[in-house]
Amino acid sequence: MTLPPWMQKMTLQFYESPFHVNHDEDQASKLALKADLSILIASKIRENGWTQAVAAKQLGVTQPRLSNLISGKLESFSLDAMLALLDSLGHRRRSQAMQSADTVQEKDDEPR
Repeated sequence: MTLPPWMQKMTLQFYESPFHVNHDEDQASKLALKADLSILIASKIRENGWTQAVAAKQLGVTQPRLSNLISGKLESFSLDAMLALLDSLGHRRRSQAMQSADTVQEKDDEPR
């Protein structure tokens, strides 16, 4: 079966995230990270059983600001601010590279 000419020129493109469709690589990666962090923050708030008002008070932000974060309105949030919120929620953050380095160090410390 031969495809019509207009379909022969179509290609299917895959993107790392929805943000990569309309943004350059750096901006898209930052937006994707912000989205992931907002999901993690919302999850931690739910785990604590907090309302937005209680969570906002605990985190030192206003309830409308927290609502924006939870609802994905992330333009006004820096990555640093979001990481600070995670720290306030008691979420210990360590990069994968640091964890890998620790594993290598532990293996080096083992007697042979």
